[in-house]
Amino acid sequence: MGMPNFKSGIKSKGIPVLGGEGLFTKGDSFFLDPVNGNDGYNGKTPDKAFKTLAVAYAALTDGAGDVLYYLAGATSLTGLSATLTWAKSYTHFVGICAPTIVAQRARIFQLSTATGISPLINITGSGCIFK
Repeated sequence: MGMPNFKSGIKSKGIPVLGGEGLFTKGDSFFLDPVNGNDGYNGKTPDKAFKTLAVAYAALTDGAGDVLYYLAGATSLTGLSATLTWAKSYTHFVGICAPTIVAQRARIFQLSTATGISPLINITGSGCIFK
């Protein structure tokens, strides 16, 4: 078995890195940035991140080991207006936020205009990692 194919483009001295939160998988890496992203981008690097969760999730390939990194900031919150069904197996979702003990925020929440969403996220895929 060979070395996994790291495609995020984030490297230090040739070694793929993403803080202490990266996942090493054989799949592609995608980025979600609700503040600075754009759904017209390809999502493959932090500076070309997607803006919305729906578009970013659509880019993931079922069973491929793809990782979606959520770049959270002080105001980058992702609100849902309906249940998100995470049905793609072996796709992973990692929140990246400030490395502080207090006020870490890499969250998804229900929009105030949408009430009674239950469950907020319905995970039907298998082998997924959420952290």
